[in-house]
Amino acid sequence: MLGDAVAEGLATSPATRTILATSVAPGAGGGGKDVKVRNYLSDRKGMHDHFMPRELVTHVIKAVVLSISSAAAPHMEEALNDPNSAGDDDGMPDWDAVYNAVFNHQLPGRIARNLVRTLAQLTLHRQLEAWCIRKASLKLAGQLMKDPVKSAVRKAAKMGSVRAAKAMLKTSALSNALLYSTNLFIDEVGMLLEWLLPHQHVSERREVLKYAKIQVASSVLGFTFCTLGMAVGTLILPGQGTFWGGICGDLVPLLILQQ
Repeated sequence: MLGDAVAEGLATSPATRTILATSVAPGAGGGGKDVKVRNYLSDRKGMHDHFMPRELVTHVIKAVVLSISSAAAPHMEEALNDPNSAGDDDGMPDWDAVYNAVFNHQLPGRIARNLVRTLAQLTLHRQLEAWCIRKASLKLAGQLMKDPVKSAVRKAAKMGSVRAAKAMLKTSALSNALLYSTNLFIDEVGMLLEWLLPHQHVSERREVLKYAKIQVASSVLGFTFCTLGMAVGTLILPGQGTFWGGICGDLVPLLILQQ
């Protein structure tokens, strides 16, 4: 009875955002039960922490940087690919065109869209994590929410780098599943809403559909190469190699899908 009460209290407590789940197993002797708690979420942020002032400021800054860089990128890319078409004789971009493309009446809208997109992805991701805590089995929730970098270090110490790298293929795939599926879902919903805008021209809707397909391909490639990168990084240097392998793998879609 006491074990059941403790398990129920942990499952319903606000502290469950830092506790993955509870597993109640029969104890040795007597009729009692041992409550085992795995703190897979001890290093993760709270469900609504991204709405705190400091976090919001960080997300706004990121949205501004992303909006400016995405608007300037086509002009920079054009100058790099074809210097003869650049605005200046020295092969540099036409800085007036870059400035006009970035700092115009559309900039506040781009910043707002990027900020809403980021907050929506974080919110859905952490809501799904909370659902895993409440509803999923201990094993499944642990697999979906495990920190792959820490897991790589533990696996390498227990079974060696080669076997750890093989095991990280499954571990990193499961731990990345929520993140990539959440980001893709929010992106596709955003594309659908943009496609449904009443003032959209036919050509504009075609561009939206094209971009939606690119987002799907980018997400699939990013998930695949991030998973492979984490496994390869674990083979080279468990922990730090796992982290940087995932980062490099996540950048692969930018190279493959570059227009």
